[in-house]
Amino acid sequence: MSESPFPQLFGLDEIERAIPYDPTIDLPIPKAAPFDPDPRHPLERRFPHIVDRITGLWGSPMCTEYIQSLVMMDRGDARQGFPIDLIEDLLMLDYCHAYRLGHLGSGR
Repeated sequence: MSESPFPQLFGLDEIERAIPYDPTIDLPIPKAAPFDPDPRHPLERRFPHIVDRITGLWGSPMCTEYIQSLVMMDRGDARQGFPIDLIEDLLMLDYCHAYRLGHLGSGR
């Protein structure tokens, strides 16, 4: 009888041989993103006047025109432009707005 008070169900070396190494499972857990106490969207933080205008125009065809004017470079002067992540968010708003107005098909 072994000296351990618990019976040994199987040997650990047998488990290691039976289970192959999988690098996708054995990767270290990534650190969580730092907590941001400000619940506002980055677009709202950096450009509150734009969010206010979109909110005021929401539901009207002028909202689509306004959002597209923000994304398109149609003026001759050099503008700094938006960061790519905010452009993606503006395009998503434009898509949602077009869907709400019924300008997009249902996909059927």
